[in-house]
Amino acid sequence: MVKGAGLNGDAMNVANAILELRQMGCSVLVVEPERSASGGPLFGRNFDFPSLGLLDRYGIVMVYHPLNQHAFVSIGYPGLIGVVSGMNDAGLALAVLDVYKTADDSPRLDLRGVPQIFVFRQILEQCTTVTEARRLLENTQATTYLNLAVCDRDRGMIFEITPNGVAVRESVAGLLPCTNHFRTEGLCVNKECSRYNSLLGAAKQPKLDIASIQQGLHAAHQGELTLQTMIFEPRELRLHLSLGPPPSSAERLQKLELGKQMDPFRTGSNKDRTK
Repeated sequence: MVKGAGLNGDAMNVANAILELRQMGCSVLVVEPERSASGGPLFGRNFDFPSLGLLDRYGIVMVYHPLNQHAFVSIGYPGLIGVVSGMNDAGLALAVLDVYKTADDSPRLDLRGVPQIFVFRQILEQCTTVTEARRLLENTQATTYLNLAVCDRDRGMIFEITPNGVAVRESVAGLLPCTNHFRTEGLCVNKECSRYNSLLGAAKQPKLDIASIQQGLHAAHQGELTLQTMIFEPRELRLHLSLGPPPSSAERLQKLELGKQMDPFRTGSNKDRTK
């Protein structure tokens, strides 16, 4: 692919080792059906990363139709082959969040592992539920430590990942916020995070909708670092998306009906391709 496109191979390698090289911020709020105004889960996410004067202008939505696997959508950047945010045709959505410290003494980088964004692409290609995603993660050697938020048509889950293993954090009262620290016993170093508290503070009402989740994400934004804001509706295969300018959480979200794009009968092909 790199050779055919006439791209620099070293640059592509660096771009797709983004999680191993760091530094990302990010915030997530998963709302399960019991707390959702729509009756289905809602999955909000800010992608925070230094723009380097470029990234805020080049966010893209890519649709993949891998042969004999799930079609999926990836929200990322040109040259990014793996996935940092996305959803497949089964309604399984995910987003990765960097973590900087762990209490389990695992190495910051374990070269025996697979670059994480390729693992997350594999989840979208092969899995339909959070249970299946968990099984794949537990059977894959991780390269570094991070949080992975995953939500299917019924529930969400946070996987706290280190090279030593995978811990699981489930929702409390139908809500599952996440930022850039571990919270499970054995991994947690410090639970204090103003963005985490902002997400919880914005979620006090009994039922949350797209607007209230966006308000929560905006309360947790990091200014010029917040390059992408999105809310997935897994049951409807729908995405509400802002690609900037930063903070993207302040911008109007554009509604994208992903089901039509991921349906091979509508697109006329089930071969691997990008739109």
